[in-house]
Amino acid sequence: MTKASPFPGALALFPVIGTVLVIVFGSDLLGRKGPEFVGLISYPLYLWHWPLLSFAATAGATSLATRAAVVVASFALATLTMILVERPVRFGSLRKWGGPLAVTAMTLVVGLSGIIWRSGGLLWRYPDEIQKVLTTLRYDGASNARVSKCWLDTEGKFADYSAECNRGATLIWGDSYAGRLYAGLKRDGIDIAQFTRDSCPPSTIGSYENCENSNLAVLRKIAELKPKTVILFASWASYRNYQQDNVQDEGLVAVLKELKQHVDDVVVVGQAPNWAPDLPTEVYGFWHSTGRLSDRLPPKPLPYDKINQALAGMSANTHVRSVSPFIALCNQQGCLTHSPKSQAELLSWDSGHLTAAGARLVGALLQLD
Repeated sequence: MTKASPFPGALALFPVIGTVLVIVFGSDLLGRKGPEFVGLISYPLYLWHWPLLSFAATAGATSLATRAAVVVASFALATLTMILVERPVRFGSLRKWGGPLAVTAMTLVVGLSGIIWRSGGLLWRYPDEIQKVLTTLRYDGASNARVSKCWLDTEGKFADYSAECNRGATLIWGDSYAGRLYAGLKRDGIDIAQFTRDSCPPSTIGSYENCENSNLAVLRKIAELKPKTVILFASWASYRNYQQDNVQDEGLVAVLKELKQHVDDVVVVGQAPNWAPDLPTEVYGFWHSTGRLSDRLPPKPLPYDKINQALAGMSANTHVRSVSPFIALCNQQGCLTHSPKSQAELLSWDSGHLTAAGARLVGALLQLD
């Protein structure tokens, strides 16, 4: 089956009809030694063939001859499994040990699986540089981001923001992407105000009712606090106003006009590079195929130029600053994957949320005092 012929589909009728005919009319063919032998080893054959084919594909051995050899090896291993394991355990000398052997085997599998999971997939088998890349897949996105205090989920009310979220001459406002930006701006002895919420761009036309109500409350709080700088950031491409050909966000324009009445420096941070499925997987894939790490890789296809131009236009029309991480981090060769410190220190651990290193790099673009 392929994408052009999905399962179940019309092609599934052939094996179904064939099975029905065999059941209804019978077949001498199935009683002969060859098919009967395949039936006897069918379960161990099922257990052996798929991991062997998968390991071969992972190693790049996908030629027809290689796959045929793997199938032959699967038949040989299935036969040995039937003779040395299945028959003795079910019918022979090991019959009385069948239960204890099964429990022992299951315990070993569960234990080894736990060890592999806890170790992040036995990363020690890789060189140090790629170990650090793969470790990023388990990055703690809640670290240094004030989750549940100044970064709420979709259900949290505005009153749930902690008192510390109000303090600071610089204020961050936006969705979870903005929540991660805090890790790059925080400094010892300097307060940063922060009002961030999952899936909630800084616009009066939000993605859900609680988002819109919260954003109106944020506007009122900013008018009260009068911070020196307000930074607006989001995964803009994730929201409907930025998925149309003619990008229009009247809610953001209304926010910017209101902010200019109370704040001297308003900064709109444009769409940052996104990755599919995530940046560590992309970096690992390049390393696996080339044997080296890359400074830049192609990002997930998105209308970056259209979105960032629209944000820049709305910013210019309302006399606020705009900064484009995409322009700063990307060129024709792709987008920067890592910090200046190390190729293994990635800028994101998933499809686009910033690590602390990524947040510091984007934060430096804002040119704050």
